[in-house]
Amino acid sequence: MNQNPLILLLLLTTMLLVGCSDDLAVAISREAADRQAAQNLEMSQHNREVAAAHHQLADVQEDVQQERASLSHGWNDLEKERQQIARDRRTQSLLTVLTPFLGTVAVLVAAFYFAGRLLSDARSPDAVDAELCELLVSELAADEPRLLPQPKSLASPLLTHTPLEEPALESHLDDRP
Repeated sequence: MNQNPLILLLLLTTMLLVGCSDDLAVAISREAADRQAAQNLEMSQHNREVAAAHHQLADVQEDVQQERASLSHGWNDLEKERQQIARDRRTQSLLTVLTPFLGTVAVLVAAFYFAGRLLSDARSPDAVDAELCELLVSELAADEPRLLPQPKSLASPLLTHTPLEEPALESHLDDRP
């Protein structure tokens, strides 16, 4: 399009030099100027369309960049969540393996603790004193004592008591030598 006005200018210049009439030269130059003005209008319209398309392209590129940034943040969040789930699964699988073992250890420790407490309580002087007191009360309350000698001066026992059932300790007394 730019070559066309140049050719017209050359033709116009040539015609002026050759000596055409002024009216014809004026008409040709007006026609060339009109064509040049129309071409300038077309060029400015094309330039506006190109500028608008460039702005639209820039807006689309900006939207694409924002979308990429959003996707990148989403992928990062998703990766963090995946890693957290993997850590939780490892912890859960470790606990699944350790729970029966720790339960068994806890039961054994509790059994040994209570066995030790029973043995230490059986050896304590308080337990022996309680057994001796119970034995003494049962001997004193019995019609015929087995371990204590009966006083000869008294014909009847001091305490009158009729037991309904045998005391639990007397069965243990029979086992002693």
